[in-house]
Amino acid sequence: MSKMATINEKPKYAQQDILAAWDIYIDIVTAPRFKQENICQRHAAILDNVESFITRIRDTLKAHGPGCINTTHIGLSIIQDILVPFQTEWKYVKPETLGGLALMNLHTDTFEESVAHMYDMIAEKQKRLKTIALAGTVSTIGTE
Repeated sequence: MSKMATINEKPKYAQQDILAAWDIYIDIVTAPRFKQENICQRHAAILDNVESFITRIRDTLKAHGPGCINTTHIGLSIIQDILVPFQTEWKYVKPETLGGLALMNLHTDTFEESVAHMYDMIAEKQKRLKTIALAGTVSTIGTE
């Protein structure tokens, strides 16, 4: 086999990896981006979304089993390195209380920076998931 043939070959992933990567990739791509004006509503919506995203990733990895080792690595990294630290940093700030609202008003920029950073980190993982998810597909774009 020539070097050129090896370079052009797609990496081979287990079917469970491809399916799990697709599920998590679609979850990321279709995730809502919250635009509420009210910082209390935005804070609550984002934290709820983070919590449900953790659950959905865990459920996806459980459903596809131990055959999705590459996707499990990425999924656990999203949970442990991105979502849980974000959640831990912001879940005890309760903007619905007077003190919490004052704290959120003081730290709105920090919160928004944390949200933007979280989305950026997830976007990096999304690229890796897309590579796995599309590994089993054949592109017909540009073949006409």
